[in-house]
Amino acid sequence: MLLSKIVSQAIVLIICLFLWSCSVTEREIDGRKCRRSVGIFHSRVDRNALSAQLVKVVSGQTIEVIIPQQDNQLQRVRIIGIDVPKLEDTLGREQGKTRLKELLTDNKINLELESDERDRYNRIFAHVWHHDTLVSEELAKEGYVLANTKYPHKYSDRIFHAQEYARILGYGIWK
Repeated sequence: MLLSKIVSQAIVLIICLFLWSCSVTEREIDGRKCRRSVGIFHSRVDRNALSAQLVKVVSGQTIEVIIPQQDNQLQRVRIIGIDVPKLEDTLGREQGKTRLKELLTDNKINLELESDERDRYNRIFAHVWHHDTLVSEELAKEGYVLANTKYPHKYSDRIFHAQEYARILGYGIWK
């Protein structure tokens, strides 16, 4: 019985990884429609991303940055697509915050905005990239955050698949 459960989880994991790594999206580049893969093996920072300097990690989903293209003012950023689980044990929240600090080691990041909207705490919403890593995807893959499926965005599928990967393998909050 235990063996059949392990085998079925392995099959689901293999299918998720296959679908995730083979996802294709259409995108317009220089006036031409292009198809490109998006998945764990194909990460790229959007050409329109803003360079930013990390000042502080506030929580597992909020950071403070300085954006040179926006008058070097300190901005709070809410990372799109994730939620830190509201665990009774604050240790879970602290682990997510600590891991986010570790991921953003050299403090140079890129912000990919989907809109100019702000939340009630005056935070801008952005996808955060560190080199070629989508930070929200990495945090979900390691089991530190949950995919926020309430508000769809361009990386919704990637973050959800990363969460499923962590859940199936029992990483982080899925232990």
